[in-house]
Amino acid sequence: KTNTPTNHQTNQQTNQTLQLLSPLQSLMQYYKPSNPDTTSAPENTKVSKTACLSLALVFSDILPSHRVSSNPNSSERVSKEVRRQRLYDSRLLQAYTSYVKRLSADDSPHASKALCRLMRSAQGFNLSTAVTREVAGRAFRPRADQALARSLGEMFAEDKEFDATLVALGHIKGAFLKLLKKKSSSPSRGPTLTPSQVGCLQSLLLIKPRALTSDVAAARILQQNARRARRRSSALQSLEDADANEGAQGGGAGRLALNQGRVVEDLCAVYFQGLKHGVVAADEGLVNVVVRGLTVHGGRVNVDVVAKLMKVFKALLLGEEGAENPHRVGTLSALSCVECCYALLSHSVEETGDGSWLTVALYRALGRLDCGSAPAVRLALRCVDLCVFRRREVRKAHVHALAKRLLTAAAGSGRESGARALVSLARLVMARYESARRGVEKEEPVGEPYEATADDPDFANPFGEG
Repeated sequence: KTNTPTNHQTNQQTNQTLQLLSPLQSLMQYYKPSNPDTTSAPENTKVSKTACLSLALVFSDILPSHRVSSNPNSSERVSKEVRRQRLYDSRLLQAYTSYVKRLSADDSPHASKALCRLMRSAQGFNLSTAVTREVAGRAFRPRADQALARSLGEMFAEDKEFDATLVALGHIKGAFLKLLKKKSSSPSRGPTLTPSQVGCLQSLLLIKPRALTSDVAAARILQQNARRARRRSSALQSLEDADANEGAQGGGAGRLALNQGRVVEDLCAVYFQGLKHGVVAADEGLVNVVVRGLTVHGGRVNVDVVAKLMKVFKALLLGEEGAENPHRVGTLSALSCVECCYALLSHSVEETGDGSWLTVALYRALGRLDCGSAPAVRLALRCVDLCVFRRREVRKAHVHALAKRLLTAAAGSGRESGARALVSLARLVMARYESARRGVEKEEPVGEPYEATADDPDFANPFGEG
C-alpha cells in the first residue's frame, strides 16, 4: 500500500507553506512610507527605515528568477504539490506588489535604495518593468541621489537582452525631452541640467548594444514593429497594467535586434535634441555631456543622422553664417566637439560633405589653447592627429597653418611640458609634409610673414607668399 496523505495532512502542509510568508507580513506592518506633510517620531522613522531595507533584502533573496501567474486557474487539475506552490507564488506576488506600491509612494532615500536593490536582483520577476521605470524616474530628478545613477549604470552594463534598458532609457528620454521643451519656452537663463541629471545621462555611456544582426527576419521585424514599439515604450502605465503587459513580446530571431535598434534610436533622439538645445541656449555643460555620449555611441549612428549632427556642430563652432560668433563655447568644449566630429566621420561609410570647416574650427580652438591645461593639451594633440594623420582629404594649406599654429601656441606658453608636446607634434607634421617647413627655418623670408592673428587658415598666409 502507498501512504496517501489525508485532507487534514494536506491542509497542514498548505498552512506550513503559507506560514513561510508570515515574517514578511509582520515586517510590512512596520514599514510606513514617509509623508512630507506629516511629522513622526524619530523612533518610528528609524523602525520604518529598518523594515523597508529588511524587506528589500528578504525579497531579493526569495524571489524567483521567473514570472509567476497572478491568477492561477483553480479549475485546472494539478497535483497537490503544484497547487501548494501556486498558492505560495500568488501570496508572494501579492506581498511583493504591496511592497512595491509602498516604495513608489515613498520619496525617502532608503526607499530609493530598496528600489535599486530590487531592480538588480528581481529583474526576471513580476513588476520588474515598474521597478525599473520608478528608478529611472527618480534618477532624473533635479536633486536625486547619485547612487540611483550608479545603479542604472550597473544595470545597463549587465543587461544582455536590453529589455530593462529599453524601459529605463525610454523613461529618461521622455523626461529629458520634456525638460528641454520647458527650458526652451522659459526666458530664464542658467544651466539646463543639475549634477544629478548629468550623472543620469552619463550612465547611458555604459549601454553597449552589439551590432545589429543581418538576418532577414530580424530586419523585417524591425521595420514592422518599430512604430508600435515606440508607442508601447513611451506609454505610462500603472503597476497592474505594467505587470499585465510585461513580457508581451515573445522570443524569436529578431527580438534582440529589435531591442538594440530601439536602444540606438532612443540614444540618437536624446543626444540630437540635447545638442540642438545646447547650441541655441549656449549651455556648455549640456554640450559636454552630449559630446561624450556621441563619441562613445558614434559608431552606431545612422549616416543621415551624422549629416544632421555635422550641421549642428558647425553652427556651434563657427556660427550660423560660418564666420560669426566663433567663440560660443570654451576651448576645451570646442576641442571636445572637434574630436566628436572626427569620431563620427570615421564611423561613417559615406561622405557627409566638405569637412574643411572642421579644420577651421580646430585652427580657431588652437589659437585659444592654454598650454598650462594638461587636459586641453592632450585633447588638442588627439584632434590634430585625427585631422592630419587619420584623414586624407585635408588641404595642404590647412596642414601648414596647423603646424605654424602649434609652434605659435608653444612659443607663447610659459609651461615647458605643454610647449614641448606641441613642438614635437609640429615636427611630426613637418616631417610628413616637408613644404610646411617653409617660413620656420632660419632663412630669409620669401614673402609676407605668417599671420598668427587670423582665425581662418586660408587667410593666415601659411606658405609665406605675397
